[in-house]
Parts: sequence; structure tokens; C-alpha cells
Amino acid sequence: MKKLVGKSAYRLVASHDCLRFSPNEGDLWSQWSFKIGKTTRDIPVTGRFIANDFASLREAALGDAGIARLPLLLVKEQIHSGRLVSVLDSFATKPNPIHLVHAGGRNLPTKTRAFIDFVHPRLSRMFEPSPTSRH
Repeated sequence: MKKLVGKSAYRLVASHDCLRFSPNEGDLWSQWSFKIGKTTRDIPVTGRFIANDFASLREAALGDAGIARLPLLLVKEQIHSGRLVSVLDSFATKPNPIHLVHAGGRNLPTKTRAFIDFVHPRLSRMFEPSPTSRH
């Protein structure tokens, strides 16, 4: 795949059916943010397929229904196997962090500490970039 520049990224997204996410009724994500140069720009996206869960968007992308913007954790295996291709990586914005939240206080319950110690290294490995990711 040839390297894309900002205007090409805009044209690619604008010229394809985008598989869009709507977490709640009436809360349609109709723009995707991309890093173009040193700024972040919101690019309007269109497409007929709208879902309120990422698994449905992944299945639609696997069915060649359009371009989807999905969490790497959900598509890492499909990218690694070649069933999906990661595009526009060079325009990716900084990923959103995941937080483990607890009630706080000076004495963290043993079960909570055990859960954090169990989950943290696994999530760290899950979110490592895929070696087959293309730019």
C-alpha cells in the first residue's frame, strides 16, 4: 500500500462506506479524528451500517461491508491473520487509556490488589501493537 498524505486520508474515508458506531440511540459517531501533521482533524464519515457494539462492526468489516474504526484489541488477531488490513495507521490519534478504578482509601482490599496484579500485565500485552500493522 502506498503511503497516504492528509488529503488522501480524507478522500479515502470520504469515498468509502464507513461502518459507524452509535453507543446510544441518537448518539451517532459521524466524525473520525485523525492526526494530520501536528494537528488533529475530525473528518466526517458516512455509511449505511450503524451498530451499537464493536463486535458487529468487526463482523461487517470481515464481510467487506466497509471501513471500520475499531479497538486494536478487538481486531488484532484478524489483522495478524490477514483477514483484516489496518489502514491509515500513520494518521492515528493517541489511544485512549484504560483505567482500573476502585473506591480508594488507605487499605486496598486484598482481592482488589490481586485483581489489579492479575489484569495489568495481561492488558499491557493485549494492547501491544501488532507486528503486521501496515502504514
